[in-house]
Amino acid sequence: MRYTRFIIIVPKGVQAAANAAARHWDEDDAGDTFTTRLSASGSLPATHYAASGVLTARRMLRLRDKLQGLPAAVKWTILKTSDPQGRVADGNLGFAANSACDFDRVLTATGLKPVEEP
Repeated sequence: MRYTRFIIIVPKGVQAAANAAARHWDEDDAGDTFTTRLSASGSLPATHYAASGVLTARRMLRLRDKLQGLPAAVKWTILKTSDPQGRVADGNLGFAANSACDFDRVLTATGLKPVEEP
């Protein structure tokens, strides 16, 4: 079975809705998918939340179809393999297909940093 990786970033205001929607495709996290806190400064308060995970290629196609209909404030990319450092298959961040990508590149493109605990 072939697996692919997703990376999705949502604004804080839609975190609860994103977690509720994730219950339909992220079986491992049971509604706590978007938990990585992000902000432009890397300090509190968090302005965005991120999720990264692995799905079968078939499930990823269904997820991609849903992602394509979301507002541009929701940033996402799909990698061709489950490896955290993969090649871009699709997304809305302007990355070229087949270019190397990982979570750090997505953060750089969005201007966000993980929130450090005080």
